[in-house]
Amino acid sequence: MFKLLINFKYKFHLLLQNYNEALIQDALCEKLKASLQQKASYHEEKAGSLIARL
Repeated sequence: MFKLLINFKYKFHLLLQNYNEALIQDALCEKLKASLQQKASYHEEKAGSLIARL
C-alpha cells in the first residue's frame, strides 16, 4: 500500500512537471516563464526524491 501511494505521488509530480514545461513553451512573458520553470524544477526534485524512497 505504501509503495502504491509513493508511485502515485511520483506520477503526479511527473505529470505536473511535464505540464509546466509545456506551458513554458507557450508563455510570452519572461516573468511567467521563470515562474513556470521554478514550478517544473520543484516537481522534478520531488519526483526524484520519491524515486529514492522506492
